[in-house]
Amino acid sequence: VIIGANNPPHESPIRPGDKPFYNLATALTSFLLPNAGETEKMREIKVLTTSLEQQELSLISDVIERIKKKNPDCQRILLVIDQFEELFTTCSDEEVRRRYLEQLLQIANQKTAFRVTLVLTLRSDFFSTVRNQPGSLPLLGDALFQLWEGLDNA
Repeated sequence: VIIGANNPPHESPIRPGDKPFYNLATALTSFLLPNAGETEKMREIKVLTTSLEQQELSLISDVIERIKKKNPDCQRILLVIDQFEELFTTCSDEEVRRRYLEQLLQIANQKTAFRVTLVLTLRSDFFSTVRNQPGSLPLLGDALFQLWEGLDNA
């Protein structure tokens, strides 16, 4: 299952934007309620946004687990978040930013039976911004920064 990369085809990629939890919940709801009508999806997006933002639900142990149960043949889930730098450029609420990172860090620290891979795309000039966020190194991986620093020094 690929979440956030034009999948389902009518959905846009996930981008944090100024409402990162809302945008994430919008993409996740398409997988949680694929046959729901527009009004039901809008209600559920609102509820899921609040539940994730307030950490009443866990992204990995609640939401991703549920998506996995709805797709029993799924061996791996790929969560793609495009233009990750928007979390720092358009989201002005530092607390929301911190909680969003915490939810994503759950994927980096997962202890689940199946694999969930997080793919973040971001502009190279934001590597240091993200790297300096508390606890973000497991999210982005030390190897990425070693590679980047090696290219930068070449």
